[in-house]
Parts: sequence; structure tokens; C-alpha cells
Amino acid sequence: MLIYLSIIILGLLQIHISIASLTFQLKPNNEGHLLRRDNNIDLEFLSQSRSAPIIDLYFGSQGEKIPVMLDTGSYTSFVQSKQVSEKRGYDYTNSSSYENNNKDFSVQYADSTSYKGNWSKDAVSFDKNGDKINLNFGLVTYATTNGVSSDTNVFGLGYNYGEPTLFDQLKEKGLISRKTFSIYSSANDHSLGEIYFGAIDSAKYTGDLVSVPIKPFGNGRLWWSYLTDLEAGCESTTNGNTYFMNFDCGYTTGLTVPEDVHKKLLNNLGAFYEEQSKNYVFDCENASPIQAEVAGHKIEIPSAGFTKKIRNTDQCVLKHIIPGPDKDTITMGWIFFPYIYGVFDAHNDEILFGKPITDTKESNIQELGDSIPNVQKASKYSSVSNAVITNQIAYTSIPTSSVQLDIESTGVTSASTCSTGNRKRDLSLEDKIKKGIFVPDSSASSVFKSFSMILLFSSILVTCI
Repeated sequence: MLIYLSIIILGLLQIHISIASLTFQLKPNNEGHLLRRDNNIDLEFLSQSRSAPIIDLYFGSQGEKIPVMLDTGSYTSFVQSKQVSEKRGYDYTNSSSYENNNKDFSVQYADSTSYKGNWSKDAVSFDKNGDKINLNFGLVTYATTNGVSSDTNVFGLGYNYGEPTLFDQLKEKGLISRKTFSIYSSANDHSLGEIYFGAIDSAKYTGDLVSVPIKPFGNGRLWWSYLTDLEAGCESTTNGNTYFMNFDCGYTTGLTVPEDVHKKLLNNLGAFYEEQSKNYVFDCENASPIQAEVAGHKIEIPSAGFTKKIRNTDQCVLKHIIPGPDKDTITMGWIFFPYIYGVFDAHNDEILFGKPITDTKESNIQELGDSIPNVQKASKYSSVSNAVITNQIAYTSIPTSSVQLDIESTGVTSASTCSTGNRKRDLSLEDKIKKGIFVPDSSASSVFKSFSMILLFSSILVTCI
């Protein structure tokens, strides 16, 4: 699938043209270790698993086309040299405008991959024949990848770090008036995704924008705020605790949550673990939308976003929500970005959320200056300032079994909502097998029998409050 990215540049570049519309191809990216993690520039990008907002930039005096991933989860901007990545590396030796800043560059990731080289400067443009600006970035000349592909180039969208980020440089060079960017990622039509630097598109969301505070992060800033509740299956999974929440478009999953929150979420859905396919299975009827509350503002993740249907059954498997190693951190990754219209405002150290309009082609671009129009603060904006994990989360162990699953490629849209009152869980797994809906494989039959008395949930009522 070819996905395209367009850039619109206003402001100082109006000296040359009023609005320049440039088109780039967005490419899938499988480097998971990196995916963890002009007064406006508008970029279209894809919203799907194992992909990220990757654009083509043109480096050096020769305008060499290099794919670069934009990443809200990092400060660092770096490009592989040709000697490190033959496929996607930059041959800086051909550029007469290249400068070595004579300062070491180094970055290391949690999987122990590391990249070293020199801080460098070169002319960069947003299309082959576009105006060039001088950007600073790390040029990687040595990589320790531990068998992981080293083909990814990254421009981080953090800010106020020790070294200049892409975001900082756009503001410093006068290409944007306000150090702000906004993201619209369409849930269904991937060609409609956009990112605007220095602007918002008010036709992409409804209602007012709601602001939440940014958590301080060392000497710089990344896009972290505070999760004050996470509701799944019509019940809270957090028991009143508050967590740090990271919005990371360079991270390939939907939500990563602490292990106890994950187990409570599975309990709320009435899930069991299927060992062959390594999936959590539950009745689709239980898949009411997930509500992620950020500083009091609720973000709704529809059931289609975190489920896949099991063919010829009323059962679903859980997708894109996984447990992580941290007890106080929740990360929303790229797959769930379609469920927010996000405005990332470094000027006020805030993230602002709008309710996105799905798959719209309408546009009303508003350049930002001293203020952002029509903004209200989230209800808990001033009352949260740290992660507070004081309440124990009660959960039961997750039943396991081994059955044959034929999983469809699409999710389900549940008709159930938490406002409909009591919902009744569907038949237990044992009853489903008796009815021929599930058929355990022969190797698992004895294992299954030993679990059949404890497996799933006889018909019970779940009160949704």
C-alpha cells in the first residue's frame, strides 16, 4: 500500500509562495527497538501496526532522499551513514554543504542497541526542489544492533533538550511562530492522516480542545502527562491510582500498562489465555469502549481498536494492549493515535485533545501565534502532579487453555456500552465447546479437561457503572 505525506509551509516561506503543498511517501517500519519507544508543516501518515510516521527528507547539496521517522517519544535526531546502513543511510561525502560539528553523538535504547557518530549539520529540504534549511542531527558512523535492523533514521519531537531537536530548530529558524504541532491520524482511511507544525486544523475535531499538563522529564521535555483512570469492561482497572502517561507515536502498540492493570483489564473483559496462538480470548459482547482518563479528560478507544473477531463465533481476542515492566507508567502508541486529535504545545508545556472526526477530508488550517483558540483545561489539570500508586489492584489469575482459533483480520464494533445498564456475559468456554463453537485440538484435550471446571465464567451479570 502506498501512503503519502504532504507538507504545507506558511510563514516566512510566504516570501516565495503562499502555500507549498509537497508530497512524500510514507513507508512501513519494522525496527521495533526504535518504535518504542512555513508557519505550519502538514504531514500525512499511516496509522497501522508496525508502521510509524515516516517521511522522505532531502539531505545535502545533492538532495539525497532519506526516509526519516518522526518520534514524539524521543529527543534525538539522527541519520545513519551509508557505512552503517547501505539501504537507508546518507552518503554525506557527496554533499558540499555537510559540516562535522566536532562533537560526539551517542544514543542507546533499552534493548542495548546503540548508535554513535558525530553531531553534524547539513542542508535539508522537504521536497526535492524545495527551499533548504540547515539542520543539526547526529550522523551515525557506528551501530551495535544485536541483530536488529539498523535502517531506521529518527527525528525526535521532544524539546528543550541539551542538543537541538527538529522541533526546536523549526522555531529557531522562524519556520513556525509557535512551538506546537498537531496530529490527526485517520482510523480507516490512512491517506488522510496529517501532522501540522505551528498550526491546528479545526475541521479535524469537534468541540473545544481540552488541555492537560506535561510532566517534567529530566532536563528536557517529552510528551508525558498523567493517567487518572483506565476503564475496561465498564469497570476501572486502576483502583484510584495515578500513573505517568506517555504519548509516543514511535511506539508500535496501542497501550502498554503495568502488569496488575493488565490483569485487572483481562478480568473485566472475562478473558482467558489461549496457549497456541498466545492470545487472550473473551466474549465480544464484553468489549465496550475503553476509557483512558488523562488528568480528568476521557479518551475513548472503540472496541474495533483493540479486538479481532474469531471466525464463526461471538468471541474476540485482545489486540494492541500489553503489559509492560514499569509499575507507574502507561504508554499510548501509534496504533491508538486515531482516537485523539492531539495538539502538542511546547509553548505552554501542555497536550491538548480534541474529539477526532473520522476520515474527514475537510480542512481549516489555523496558524498559531500567542494563543490557541477555544481551549479549556481538563477537570483534574491542577490536582495531579505525580504518579501515585498507593492502592492495591485486586485481580484473579487468568485461566488458560489450548483451542484452535481462526482469527479474522478486523475488529468488532460492540453494541454494548456502559450506559446501557446490566450486561450479561455470554456462555462459558466449556458450553461453547459443547455447542461446537470451539473445538480443542487433540493434543490439548486432556489439558482442557483439567481446566474445564475452572475456566470461564458461568453466566454472570456485570453491572456497568
